[in-house]
Amino acid sequence: TEVMGESTAAALEPIAHRVIELGETVSYERELTLPTGERRWILGRSVPDRGPDGNVRGMFVVSHDVQALKDAQDQLRAREEELRFFAENIPEAIVYIDLERGCTFVNNVFLASRGITREFALGKFPKDVYPPELVKALQPHLDRVSAGEPVIYERRLRLPGSSEERWVRVK
Repeated sequence: TEVMGESTAAALEPIAHRVIELGETVSYERELTLPTGERRWILGRSVPDRGPDGNVRGMFVVSHDVQALKDAQDQLRAREEELRFFAENIPEAIVYIDLERGCTFVNNVFLASRGITREFALGKFPKDVYPPELVKALQPHLDRVSAGEPVIYERRLRLPGSSEERWVRVK
């Protein structure tokens, strides 16, 4: 602990236990403070060193500086938040449907215009949300989009809690 400091020793103790006592290979990320005071993220991997008898006699530790990766992830998260804020606040209905996972994003305008909640919409496909007759009418458009074709069409939309309908353009 004199060489690495008590906080570093405390952080690495559970890793060392798993490697030396349990014989596991352990990968981990850890933020450390350099002697200059600069903080950096590292990706570490600790592997048991086994003797001829198969018993663990120590461990090999390899670590890589991944600060640039962490910085890029932080920047990406910030950009995603900006995009989500923009999409959430424009006055158009927006929904994103992943072909494997269903609805992964829906903004407030879409929810209000359809009379559904975010919790209800997320993870669902159109067939899980709309009545069968509407899904049947939408299916040709959905098939074209699934094939990678850009599609624009218009349809009538009944406003929630009202008998009023209006035309909407879907892109």
